[in-house]
Amino acid sequence: MNITVKTASSRSVRRAAMDCLARREHAFLELQRKLLVKCPDASEVEIRQALEQLRDENLLSDERFASSWVRYRQSRGYGYRHIRQDLQ
Repeated sequence: MNITVKTASSRSVRRAAMDCLARREHAFLELQRKLLVKCPDASEVEIRQALEQLRDENLLSDERFASSWVRYRQSRGYGYRHIRQDLQ
């Protein structure tokens, strides 16, 4: 039996992550960098665990982020080559 104990800082990390995801899709690393700034009391391990849990729950997806980002860039008039170069 695996029991996970959620500390106050891990709950605040999850809440901050959910706030960011409610606004728009984020890539894993992008959200990790944001949370390191937003939640200075949380350890990198707590942040990574929270993000992995969100990924497991399909609330955080790099694929959805990339699709959303490409659609946004296309709507702004960027061409295929420019978008492909930016993604690399």
